[in-house]
Amino acid sequence: MDKKTALYIPASALKSISKKLLSEKKENLFLSKERYYDINIVRDGKTFVLSKLQITPIETGHLSAKSGGKAGDESLAYVIKDKEGKVCVYLLDAPVNLPEKTLSFLKKIKIDCLIGDCTYKKTSETSGHMDIEALIRLKKKLQPTLTIASHISHMNLSYEELEAKLNEHSIEIGYDGMKLEI
Repeated sequence: MDKKTALYIPASALKSISKKLLSEKKENLFLSKERYYDINIVRDGKTFVLSKLQITPIETGHLSAKSGGKAGDESLAYVIKDKEGKVCVYLLDAPVNLPEKTLSFLKKIKIDCLIGDCTYKKTSETSGHMDIEALIRLKKKLQPTLTIASHISHMNLSYEELEAKLNEHSIEIGYDGMKLEI
């Protein structure tokens, strides 16, 4: 193999993926990961540079919310800053109530674009995913210039209903191939 795929992943997720693939007795590409991947372990709050972007992973609390507060694999969102200083926050797999540490960190940043989880029409406080109202509340707290709803499931409103509801709050719906200028 001539070129390896760069993989940016939390250590706990890499360990879980490898363990799961082993337990299913599938060919474990992660066991021979050095052959296929250039593995880069990312950590909550530790900024790294990729090309000309500064990327800071931040914990979402996704799995601990789903497991009733028990620790699980890290699930990270990303604060991405370009060379002009524009900031995009890519926040998927995020629960209705973000960890206070994460919310506090985000409140200190001028966010040009927030791409946020909007998986469900309505969900519980312990869900690992946001619903419509949680995304609207987060937009109000963080005041991003542009907000995009993503990670939308079939357990949400119809596209037309969701678009109408989100448009009331100046939130756009993301789609495959979407290009943004921020």
